[in-house]
Amino acid sequence: MLIDVSRFVSAHVRNIDLLARWGGEEFIILVPGSDSQMACRMAQKLREGVKAFDFGSAGTVTCSFGIAQYESGDTAGTLIARADSALYRAKTKGRNRVELAARRDQVESAA
Repeated sequence: MLIDVSRFVSAHVRNIDLLARWGGEEFIILVPGSDSQMACRMAQKLREGVKAFDFGSAGTVTCSFGIAQYESGDTAGTLIARADSALYRAKTKGRNRVELAARRDQVESAA
């Protein structure tokens, strides 16, 4: 099923986007040249497309997305941590959702 989902997503992202598996059932999509709102719209379309797609015996498949936009001073670690936090929020709010990560300055001031 993960192979089928990755094929579906690969077919629905731009050639310049990078899709990579990240851990067990998680993927990362790098969307260069896009802001967070554009990435959220793309994620919503992917989420809706995956839910509507017939994956055969796997039944209905849903996806949750955590979106984080690169900010000046971000490292790979801070960017991924913010996206992961947004993904966790999407999962705790009921799954099959798209959540936007807080900006770095909001995360740092909350610590």
